[in-house]
Amino acid sequence: MTTTAYFLSTVVTGVVLLVVIAYGARAFPWHRLATRAAASAGGGTAAAASLPGETAAPSRTPVALGAVVVVALSGGIGAALAPGTPVLGGFVGLFGGLLALYVTWGTYHVCRSRGMNYAQAVGVGVWILAMVFLVAVVAKLLVG
Repeated sequence: MTTTAYFLSTVVTGVVLLVVIAYGARAFPWHRLATRAAASAGGGTAAAASLPGETAAPSRTPVALGAVVVVALSGGIGAALAPGTPVLGGFVGLFGGLLALYVTWGTYHVCRSRGMNYAQAVGVGVWILAMVFLVAVVAKLLVG
């Protein structure tokens, strides 16, 4: 009975997650961003520094510092969770941290190239990372 309840809870969580993703994809005006990015790339008057809400080129220091902290923390957490073999746990944690960095940084650059401003691009990167985490939790609940 408990296994059925866990399975149903996982299925309901997955359905709610899909509904939220579908709503977000339909509610956000993606075509405006694509049009603005195309105007910037085509030599129009819009430039990356003149995006709404930005007065100067954004600093990449907070993003880089956050990335280093995520990778270091994931390595430390991996080493702490594997007390018998902390080196192997550390490597697994570092791999997870580098995967998180890849997903977040790649999403950030794609969003910036599509015309999003700095805060939106960082937010989408963190949102995608959270979705990867939720998918991992759902997979763990399904597999056991």
